[in-house]
Amino acid sequence: MKGSKVAFNEAFRKIYAGMNPVGSIPVVQRHDSRYVVQFPPIILDVSELDKIYELPFTRKWHPVYDKLGGVKGLETVRFSLISHRGCAGECSFCALYFHQGRIVQSRSGQSILAEARELANDDNFRGTITDIGGPTANLYQASCSLWEKRGFCENRKCLVPDKCRNLKIDYKKCLSLYRKIRNVPGIKHVFIGSGFRFDLLVDDESDKYLEEICRHHISGLMKVAPEHVSDKVLKIMNKAPHSVYEKFVAKFQKTNPKSRKKIFLVNYFITAHPGCGRNEARELANYLKARRIRPEQIQDFTPPPMTLSTCLYYTERDPFTGEKIYVPKTYRERKEQRELIQPQNTRNKRQNAKTRELKPSRRHV
Repeated sequence: MKGSKVAFNEAFRKIYAGMNPVGSIPVVQRHDSRYVVQFPPIILDVSELDKIYELPFTRKWHPVYDKLGGVKGLETVRFSLISHRGCAGECSFCALYFHQGRIVQSRSGQSILAEARELANDDNFRGTITDIGGPTANLYQASCSLWEKRGFCENRKCLVPDKCRNLKIDYKKCLSLYRKIRNVPGIKHVFIGSGFRFDLLVDDESDKYLEEICRHHISGLMKVAPEHVSDKVLKIMNKAPHSVYEKFVAKFQKTNPKSRKKIFLVNYFITAHPGCGRNEARELANYLKARRIRPEQIQDFTPPPMTLSTCLYYTERDPFTGEKIYVPKTYRERKEQRELIQPQNTRNKRQNAKTRELKPSRRHV
């Protein structure tokens, strides 16, 4: 398979088709004298999911790290709560929908509330819950009448190009849970650190939700992921059109003053993603420049295992349609895209001087 891009795409299609928990059969691949077996994901009922997250986790690093001063990265998630697993978003570059499935499975509010009370009684707890969320914060209690009967749809995405009418988001139940947790004695702050799907926050049904989370659950920075501004690239990423993001920004700016505090958007963008050439990179750079946005962090696309974007990166063809996809692979191209987005970065300026010494690449578009 590694030696054939056609076979690689075929393998991806079969693995993708085997992800539906209803009706799928195991996928088996031979490697030398052994076999890799992938079973379809399972759907856990609420009680089973609650039991998993109610296990007596210590929220501590392994004692072997004591002599090293502990694990600093643990502090950001040590006092966080997982409310659900799975993601119906299916972004091309994200492996979460492969790991946890496209069907959202949510814990009961009672289970999450009980865990919050346990946190409040922890001797090391200082009053701040850093996150209540999952792969996407505002997909908690998402449901679809078709999921239990036949799993996810074969030829329809849940959120792209727009939200399917069968997908229901229960904002009332979500906000009710947040309020109960805020009122637990010993809990001072309840923040949501997981990212939000901004395309779920543009309709009227989300008005009260957006206003309340801005007022009570955002510490000052709200994480959203427009990823790009080129609709061509966004389509390959399986993201909503850029106009949807612009609609969200307008709504956020209108809602923000109601929170009685200053909240800023943290936008995540990706450079050098399959389908993104020089023209698309310039489109993003011009957009940011026109709005005086100078992002400190930009993600250079790195092929993550088990994702559609990685399949596109390697084969340079869409595995479902066979369409040829342009992929910026050379060192020069990838660096040039970052330099366009972050011209203020000193490191990029130094890199730009080195890049000029390289021979021109024929892969520029």
